[in-house]
Amino acid sequence: MVRELDPSLLSVKLPTPKIYERMEGRKEVEIGFIAEELPEFLRRGGGYDLKALVAILAWKITKIEEALSELGVRRRAANARNKAFNKFFSSGIR
Repeated sequence: MVRELDPSLLSVKLPTPKIYERMEGRKEVEIGFIAEELPEFLRRGGGYDLKALVAILAWKITKIEEALSELGVRRRAANARNKAFNKFFSSGIR
């Protein structure tokens, strides 16, 4: 069964990524999230669900892009109105 994600997930606050050294397994320095700092629905076992995290991040980016696009449309419309306004008042016609 496929369902749409709940829009409330867009407001989920994600923690700041960290640089850390793993305590188990390969002892390399990594950049990532601390599982305990992530929202519960992203946690899996002792870690987190990377696929779910990427999906949420991609969705958030898409929504930001849509909002920025809408702002661009509004800005262009406002600039056109201002240009017409300035042209009208600078033409000497009143």
